[in-house]
Amino acid sequence: MKGKRFIVFLIAIFFVVSLGAVAGSWFLFRLYQTLPSLGQMQNIEQSLVSKVFAKDGSLIHEFSVERRFWVSIDKIPVNLQNAVISIEDRMFFKHWGINIHRIFGAVLVNIVRHGYAQGASTLTQQLARNVYLTAESSLIRKIREILTAVQLESCYTKREILELYLNQVYLGAGVYGVEAASEYYFNKHVSELDFNECTILAGLIQLPERYRPDKAANIKRMTSRRNKVIQAMLDMKLIDKETARQTAAIVIEAKHKVKKSGVGAYFTEMVRKYIADRYGDELLYHG
Repeated sequence: MKGKRFIVFLIAIFFVVSLGAVAGSWFLFRLYQTLPSLGQMQNIEQSLVSKVFAKDGSLIHEFSVERRFWVSIDKIPVNLQNAVISIEDRMFFKHWGINIHRIFGAVLVNIVRHGYAQGASTLTQQLARNVYLTAESSLIRKIREILTAVQLESCYTKREILELYLNQVYLGAGVYGVEAASEYYFNKHVSELDFNECTILAGLIQLPERYRPDKAANIKRMTSRRNKVIQAMLDMKLIDKETARQTAAIVIEAKHKVKKSGVGAYFTEMVRKYIADRYGDELLYHG
């Protein structure tokens, strides 16, 4: 009698597990159908800034939906690339879109806190969220993010993903990408950044509005965050102790580029209308 009950119990368990597997597979299939297509993956579009220059080469005005300037990975300092990877995703070159260890760690924290409190997004997942998804905190969105990240890894090399990410990431003050952020915060091209400035930009990614260094109220927080980036790079043996010590001693000043145009709004509007009529708003505002 006990043997029969045990067999029935095993059959029931098998049935429940099989039903769960079928339901899970159906759910993932339906979710997969909502993901970006291969064509969308291979042709990521980004809004860029259109610039209007005077005859003498001085900048008159900029038109944009998002303040962003595309720059190739070759023009982005290796120090900035390393700083971002160190603080945001130190296993970037070893994972395939997701970091299993970080996901399990985040799940444990979320269970303890009884809610969706901590993420574990890799750079690829962040890129997937920034380009294709929303910032909403939900389990469904997180699963979409993971699946999209895996797809991105199959479409692009690590170097290409890093280039896309660094041109896409929001860095506070309405600027997107490291080139626009470099111009806004330091009044120079990203290729001209020194080591300290690279660590500041990398530190901005986590909470850009809270850390942005053009606000005096943020300087203490930004300094602490900058120093965490330095420590992360030191831990990965990307810099030596003396470089870390010297950089951590640099005082961050609250300042940013201020543009003043001597050209009237009427002329600027004439230029905008001419370009929009001749080439369309898509080219004007998206580059």
